[in-house]
Amino acid sequence: RVPSVLRANVFVDNVTALDNKTGLLSQASGNYWGTADSTAITSLIRGAVNFSDFLLEEPDPTAVDKGESGPLRFALGLGYPNPFNAGVTIPFELAYQVRATLLVYDVLGKNIATLVDRELSGGSHSVVWDGLDQWGQTAASGAYFYRLRADDFTAQGRILLLR
Repeated sequence: RVPSVLRANVFVDNVTALDNKTGLLSQASGNYWGTADSTAITSLIRGAVNFSDFLLEEPDPTAVDKGESGPLRFALGLGYPNPFNAGVTIPFELAYQVRATLLVYDVLGKNIATLVDRELSGGSHSVVWDGLDQWGQTAASGAYFYRLRADDFTAQGRILLLR
């Protein structure tokens, strides 16, 4: 799991420093990557990561970052794997503690499954849909939509179930 904001870290002697599989852009400014060569830094990263404003030298180990930690926004990530067969992971972020709903709909707009319907803490979350409907029946192959609602935020994504 990759947090949405990474600050004041040292990434040295790593083949892969970050592997962001969330589908959400991670902010990784203010980090030392062991080099000032942006091409070399890019080779250390997989997935969507903004590493601009990186440090040119290793920071003082006694320095303390008093910045915010955790997500500062609402976001809905891409379901993965997509297409899927046994299960799909849907990542999302909540800016603060809030009641959230994450529903799965078929192409006709019928609610197939309720994955989340409760108050959740702010931060990064993910839920797995196993391809079963609300009654425990296997959903048919095809396209489905998932929708996250939290306060005034609404976003949706599309997934493909292949049996």
